[in-house]
Amino acid sequence: MTYSNHNKAFKQLKIKPAKLKKFVKHNQPKERSCGVALKRCKRCERIRGHIGKYGLGICRQCFREIATEIGFKKYGWGFKMSLNDPLSNALSKILNAEKAGKKNCVIKPVSNTIKKVLDIMNTLGYVGGYEEINDVKGNYIKLSLLGNVNKCGSIKPNYAVKSENLVKYEKRYLLSQGFGFIIISTNQGLMTQEEAKSKNIGGKLIAYCY
Repeated sequence: MTYSNHNKAFKQLKIKPAKLKKFVKHNQPKERSCGVALKRCKRCERIRGHIGKYGLGICRQCFREIATEIGFKKYGWGFKMSLNDPLSNALSKILNAEKAGKKNCVIKPVSNTIKKVLDIMNTLGYVGGYEEINDVKGNYIKLSLLGNVNKCGSIKPNYAVKSENLVKYEKRYLLSQGFGFIIISTNQGLMTQEEAKSKNIGGKLIAYCY
């Protein structure tokens, strides 16, 4: 029986002395000299997450609530976490802006890969032109949208594919043959799957759009 249940039972059995005496005889917790139950939070009596350092004697949850009151300061790392995949973020922004019916989209951060992908999408008529704007906090791209993108995204993992196996991935990522395109990173730069087939070269799959 737990400590809290034992105390509740004591309150309920006060009006029945005979049962209380029997209960105490058979169910009273043992006096312990060690163990988790001895380290209870001074504030809420919680057993787990006990902090004994600096003589605090409280649990982690209570420490978070009263840390500033007892003289502790919270320090951040001093930097913002960078994006794991800027290309995925850029394509997601384009897709969300298209769904919302917007005519422009701001993409940040900027990379050469993102610009090359936008150049291919612009050449094939899926997006309009873009302008790179210099800013104190970092450059960003202002992209004009045409409302021609149904779906776009990055391909993870970046499969390494031979030119003869591209049809398999066209079926996976595109609605039908000739509808949309897959962008491939090759030793001759970024290009669509149709260009890679015509040049008979393979590469790694980067993104798709239709």
